[in-house]
Amino acid sequence: MSRDLSRGPLAGGRISRRALLTAGAAAVGIGAAGIGAGRARATGDKNTTTLRLLTWDSYHQEPWLRQFHEQTGIRVVAESATSPTQMLEVVTAEPDAYDLVLATTGMYDSYVSAGLLTAIDESRIPGLDTMIDLGFDWRSTATIDERLYGVVYNWGTQPLAYSPEILTNAAADPYRDDNGVVLDWTILWDKAFEGQVSLFDDVVGVLPMVALAAGVADPYNFTEDDFRTVRQWLKRLVPQVASLASGIDDQTDDFREGTVRLGYLNNIATVASLASDDIPLNVTNTPAAGMPAWTDSYAVTQRGAQHLDEVYEFISHTLKTPWQARLVGQTGNSGVLSYQQAISPAAQDAGLTAEQIASTIIPATQVGEEFFGSLRFYEAVENMERRQQLWAEFTAALG
Repeated sequence: MSRDLSRGPLAGGRISRRALLTAGAAAVGIGAAGIGAGRARATGDKNTTTLRLLTWDSYHQEPWLRQFHEQTGIRVVAESATSPTQMLEVVTAEPDAYDLVLATTGMYDSYVSAGLLTAIDESRIPGLDTMIDLGFDWRSTATIDERLYGVVYNWGTQPLAYSPEILTNAAADPYRDDNGVVLDWTILWDKAFEGQVSLFDDVVGVLPMVALAAGVADPYNFTEDDFRTVRQWLKRLVPQVASLASGIDDQTDDFREGTVRLGYLNNIATVASLASDDIPLNVTNTPAAGMPAWTDSYAVTQRGAQHLDEVYEFISHTLKTPWQARLVGQTGNSGVLSYQQAISPAAQDAGLTAEQIASTIIPATQVGEEFFGSLRFYEAVENMERRQQLWAEFTAALG
């Protein structure tokens, strides 16, 4: 994945995040053509609308966008962001730079209060409930004051990951269930695994896990006691951490090279990447204390509201099974496909295989509430500035 945004509004930022590029796939970067707002002239003197999209690595790859342009005449220029907070900062700084953003659960309060988004008109997406038939209420993750501001494009967990090698260490036994599966976040704090733990550099994603491990009742609404507890647990975590990954590819490489053996995984797509090199990585999506989870949803900006026909045509196109099957198959993300949709003839015709599905979290969703009941979807937090201060202390201690 690329973290080079030397061009465009994100210049100077470090970009990466949840969706891992599989071997040979290139991250979507801003193109040299069609960067201007509104209308641009495409090849063959055909007028075309240019949509500007702020997304996550591998979600909207250049060949896919080029094919969409050829089919519809709508050009989409995409950039990728690093973290939910960085995405918000970029959109706040340049509110007229993008038509669509892939906003993350828990960030909508900030977007909406700043007047950056327009509400979703579901009537413009025919068959929405057929295309998106997930086992949880995705609308609630993007609703503010009873108005929907996002349409889910991808969702997932950030699992507890570990090399099978650690199971040969008796120190892992107290954290395992009767089937030998590690179900306890606190294994990351065990001194037997000091200097072997991987985390990723994202306060939004990591602090909820630390809070759950520490027994905090609400990982998104800390009391004063909770802040003290989380600070203590972060301090204890410092010697455990071998690597604070700046992106998905960094974390994957650390597991591939053996510099880390367990950790808090940014995205399950890492598993598929390692498997391609015959490197097994076990993951747990249902730890006893709960699992942080997220949705990334299409949100329409004020600029996007100026050409809604094109915006909703793009959204609708990318929610259909052929596009989603390609997203799942090539990146290891779950997209919005249910298990039945993933194994459907339409998905198979698009090239999605049983092996590719097995590398995602989609099969785990078949058990319904047993799986979804453990998820704690991101929410707006009590004080992001204080959380960022905690995170700054932690990262400084890591050196």
